[in-house]
Amino acid sequence: MYQEKSRKMRAAMLLVLLCVLLQLGTYYAVEYTVGDGKGWSPSIDLWTNGKTFYPGDVLVFNYDATTHNVVMSETDRAYHECVVYDYYTFFQTGHDRVTLPKKGQFSFISGVNKTGTAFISQDCVNNWHLVIDVD
Repeated sequence: MYQEKSRKMRAAMLLVLLCVLLQLGTYYAVEYTVGDGKGWSPSIDLWTNGKTFYPGDVLVFNYDATTHNVVMSETDRAYHECVVYDYYTFFQTGHDRVTLPKKGQFSFISGVNKTGTAFISQDCVNNWHLVIDVD
């Protein structure tokens, strides 16, 4: 009888410990509006200051979809070169929600509402771009 009670007690303690460990590993995604009140616009590089981004966080891009879009690259290449390639990811609704998929660096530029192969984004040249480091 004592052994059975002891076994149940150990099982209960193990279950409590498991629940605590699972809770410690839980991360709740944060939703960020890019540019805050300015929205997705030129010269918002400083917007990321003081923010830490994690996989699962959501970036909300608000902009005029008749003249702009959001182009996402999984490197900082788009940011530095301002060249848009057709294999990048395009968002074009004007109210886009982008979930950061994994750790790494992601660049976002405005592609001037164009899609296609290898063109230079004039918006990007005019500082309409952003790099996000995901921890």
